Amino acid sequence: LWLLPAFALVMLLLAYVVFAYSSAEAQTVPVPPGDYCVEGIVINWEERPLAGWAITLRNESGTVLSTTVSASKPTDDENGDGEDDELRKGEFEFQNLPKMPDIYTATIESREGWEGVTPTTITFPINVGEDDCVRIRFKMRRIIPVEVIKFDRNHVGLEDWKIVATPGPGNLFATEQKETTNVTGTALFTLTPGSWIFTEYPPKTDWDEPREAWMPVVPPSGRQELKIEDRDYLTAELPIQIVFKNELVVGCIVVQKIGIIPATTNGTAELVSPIGNTNIYTGTYGVPGWTMTLYRKDGSIARQGVTDATGQVMFDNLPLGPYTLKEENRAGWAERVDASTPFEVREQDVVVSGNNCTDPADFYYFRNEQDESGFCIEGYKIDANEGYGLPDWEIKIKPLDAGGFDPEDVRTDGRGYYRFDFPRDDYRIPGAKYEVCEDEEDGWLPHTDTCQTVRLPEWPMGECVQLKDFVNQQVGHSEREKMEKDKGKGGMWMGGGDMGGKPVACSSYHVVEGGEGLYDIGRMYKKSPQQMLDANPDVKNNKNQWVFVGQKICIP
Repeated sequence: LWLLPAFALVMLLLAYVVFAYSSAEAQTVPVPPGDYCVEGIVINWEERPLAGWAITLRNESGTVLSTTVSASKPTDDENGDGEDDELRKGEFEFQNLPKMPDIYTATIESREGWEGVTPTTITFPINVGEDDCVRIRFKMRRIIPVEVIKFDRNHVGLEDWKIVATPGPGNLFATEQKETTNVTGTALFTLTPGSWIFTEYPPKTDWDEPREAWMPVVPPSGRQELKIEDRDYLTAELPIQIVFKNELVVGCIVVQKIGIIPATTNGTAELVSPIGNTNIYTGTYGVPGWTMTLYRKDGSIARQGVTDATGQVMFDNLPLGPYTLKEENRAGWAERVDASTPFEVREQDVVVSGNNCTDPADFYYFRNEQDESGFCIEGYKIDANEGYGLPDWEIKIKPLDAGGFDPEDVRTDGRGYYRFDFPRDDYRIPGAKYEVCEDEEDGWLPHTDTCQTVRLPEWPMGECVQLKDFVNQQVGHSEREKMEKDKGKGGMWMGGGDMGGKPVACSSYHVVEGGEGLYDIGRMYKKSPQQMLDANPDVKNNKNQWVFVGQKICIP
């Protein structure tokens, strides 16, 4: 019986011990199984390890827990804990952290001339039961400021030029960068070490604006390569500067359209030299609204413009070289030529050289006097045999509108040319319809219709209507005999085949060579542009009045 109280006492003591242990344990957090550590590496932009970079670890409250440095060489037992750490170059680790789950922040040191490819601060948790070390990585790159200076031949900065820096050979981890020069002509890049190729591009212009022609001077190719070393630079060495220098090939001409005031009772109107760029004349005036076209030598249009209120139009920023300048051919106006003044007819040859439109040689003049004549009807009467004009041939005309103005019949001149002129002051004439007929003479056979119907235009006053040629052949000639006679030979007259154009005899022929134009050929033979056009109707009827290598040109 005495054993029963003893057993009860033992059980009571055991229960007390268990209770006391449980109470004490409830007041502390149990240590979870696993490691509390952080390891990582620092690499550069080319993914090579970087040694000697300090990394600081903080907990969520911002308390610094530890600072370490990325290894400079492989090490064993770096932290002295008796274990073989085997840290390689650029690696780091944090050991012996408080055994407490938390949010940690690792920050790499900042250095001048460096920036992070990835964030320089990394936040991460360490959770309960973490079995492995948390692994993090910092990726850094060295940045070198490079200043590109862009100026013209006078060393004035050029704004809005695009500069492109492209990674060169071996610079595999870099990306292309683009910058635009500011008002001082500079553009700043921040680049990593390695090879870089720089190219330049002029500012973009609107579709209706001429592009400026720039010629590279430094470097002559407009492209240069820079190799940036991977090292620490002195403050005085930065930024690295490179230069692009270009020369603007400025070509500029001013076209002046001048109207002539008719001669007075005291004599002819006096012409005085231009004053500056205002071109003030006595007896003349600037004609606005006149179209001027500048052609390249291949016949394409380089520029086109309309004269302003002063009668001027400027073509600037022209690539250097030869051009042809033409004014519009407007009915009711006649060109005026004076050998003692710098005036020409409907077109002029122009050679654009480097200039800025301040030299009098940069000015080109066209002058016209308003033609007071009215509408006209004109044409030719020609012989089918060689296309010569038939003189003194009567050409008749009659109005087809009731009560219409009735001109006098006319006779052809020595060239076979005829013309009916109409007054300006008769309301019946604009838009009037007429029938024009050739007189039929014995011994001649017509090759074309003997009558043509024509309607005069409404406007502009002074417009002439060109009729088709009246073509005849004298009785006794055979077309077959003529063809056999001329077979294999080029005729010495203009307008063969369909008998088109004016009958202008050819003194000789010229075979076109490379680079020649119709008017160039005319100057060689001392012939005017109009003479060359009249002698070559196939060229005249061509919209662009082009000639081709090997083409036979009639010289009147």
